[in-house]
Amino acid sequence: MRTGKLKIERLAGVVTAIVLAWTPIATRAQDGGAEDAPVQRIDAAALKPLLAGPALVKAAAERAKKFLDLDDQSGARQLLSEESVGLVDAARKAHAAEKFHDAAVAYGQAALIASVIGSRRTWQYRIAEGSEFFEEADKKVNDAAIDGAVAAFRSAAALVNYETQPAVWLKSQTKLGEALHRRGQYYDDANAFRQALTAFEAVLAKRNPSAEPANWAHAKRDVCNTLRDLSGEVNSGAPHDEVFACYNQVFPVYEALGDKVSWAWTKLALGYAYRDLGGEGSRMQRYQNAAAAFRSGLTAISASDERDLYGSLKRSYGNSLQSLVKQGGDPTALRYAVSELRDALTVYTRESSPRDWARVQSDLGDALRRLGQRDHDETMLREAAGCYQSVLLEWTKQRDPKSYAMTQMDLADLLYQLGTQTNGTDDLVAAVAAYREVLSVRSADAPLFRVTQKKLDAALFALQTRGNGMEGRR
Repeated sequence: MRTGKLKIERLAGVVTAIVLAWTPIATRAQDGGAEDAPVQRIDAAALKPLLAGPALVKAAAERAKKFLDLDDQSGARQLLSEESVGLVDAARKAHAAEKFHDAAVAYGQAALIASVIGSRRTWQYRIAEGSEFFEEADKKVNDAAIDGAVAAFRSAAALVNYETQPAVWLKSQTKLGEALHRRGQYYDDANAFRQALTAFEAVLAKRNPSAEPANWAHAKRDVCNTLRDLSGEVNSGAPHDEVFACYNQVFPVYEALGDKVSWAWTKLALGYAYRDLGGEGSRMQRYQNAAAAFRSGLTAISASDERDLYGSLKRSYGNSLQSLVKQGGDPTALRYAVSELRDALTVYTRESSPRDWARVQSDLGDALRRLGQRDHDETMLREAAGCYQSVLLEWTKQRDPKSYAMTQMDLADLLYQLGTQTNGTDDLVAAVAAYREVLSVRSADAPLFRVTQKKLDAALFALQTRGNGMEGRR
């Protein structure tokens, strides 16, 4: 799973959370059709999916069945329709309280009922269900929720076709592609990337670059992003030059439109491509190209134009500067990296963007640690330790054990260094605790377990040497 320290990137240029605007469908045939569809007869067989559903839906079906027993189609339909509307209201309230999973479940149940009574709101409810699952994955750092988004968007896509409802079909395919792309990023899932590419290419084939240049450019960038990630994942996707060329077809369109925000989003995406694709021998050139792309994006916009994009560019530029230093570049760039990452933290907060906030805290901790070690600056090293401790508020042992262990190891190593450079024992005691946390996650037969055990032994020995009196290894 590509989480935490493994640096999942936000989908460049892809909407990450969509809250459906609820307006009367009778006036929005393009969003799933009007309510004047032919009335669908309800019979006992039609109620079977509801009777096998969750308790609330099952209870509604049982009440509706009583109307059917009296051959009262209208009564059964009205009851189920009211239940569906009630579930949508509950979903809205759950969303307002940021209970995205509960909102998704309610929309899914509303869609199930709507499908039985033949309501064309079924599509709209499925889209809303998928969007809520998407937000659950993104804002609540619940990776598993992305599978719910994929399933919901896939169900929505199956309800429509391009010939009769082109706008609805395009929206369905785009959302399905977004969810599949995100699944690929979360789970290193090449098959999900391939399915996302199929969906995005289907949309691109329907877009006319002359008649709708903005929509064409967005669809093209979705394809480029997926080609990039698929090539990086399996090293057997499109040739790298083809990926770069794909992005370069998009820039002229946004330039002609004067759309600086979309242009900068594409620069961010191109920077990721430069950074991630290429052989080992070209690392310095890759990071230089990536840094140039990120810096170019930053020259085009400010935080007031698009805060999320601005934060992503700042973080990415700061990290590319760090990478250049690690490859032997100008060491003074570390100070600029720290400055860029601090700027990124003015955009991301733990409350609004916990996933991004934790990543930037981790990146800033890495930069401060390297800079503090280079300059023998204890204050900077302690600030780095504070960053890692902040990260652990989000990357918990229960939620993300791999990233938790990696961050605890970074923290432990840093505290051990501080402990051996000072006369006190507090840092060494904290280092011991952090190493033990790493061991609590890692399998005893893993090579890194033995490495961690050796580090723990060294920290315990340092404490004993100072007469702390601690004994034992665990």
